[in-house]
Amino acid sequence: MILHPDGAQGGYWVTVPALPGCVSQGDTLEEAIHPAREAIALRIRGLMEDSPALSGQLRKRPAWEAPPEYAHRHSG
Repeated sequence: MILHPDGAQGGYWVTVPALPGCVSQGDTLEEAIHPAREAIALRIRGLMEDSPALSGQLRKRPAWEAPPEYAHRHSG
C-alpha cells in the first residue's frame, strides 16, 4: 500500500501496486486507508474463490509464517 498526498486538492490517495485496481482516496489518512484495506480484503477473497489451488496454498500456512522461499531472507 502506497500513500500519496494530494497536493492539488488536499487529502490522500492510496494505491496497491500488487493488486491493480485497488485504489482509494480520502481527506485524512484514515479515510484513505480504511477503504483500501477493505478493497484489499475483497480482492484477495475474490482471488481465493476464483483459484482453489491458491486458496489451498494460503490456508496451509499460518498468516504470520513466511513462505519457505522467503524465510531464509529474514532469519538471523
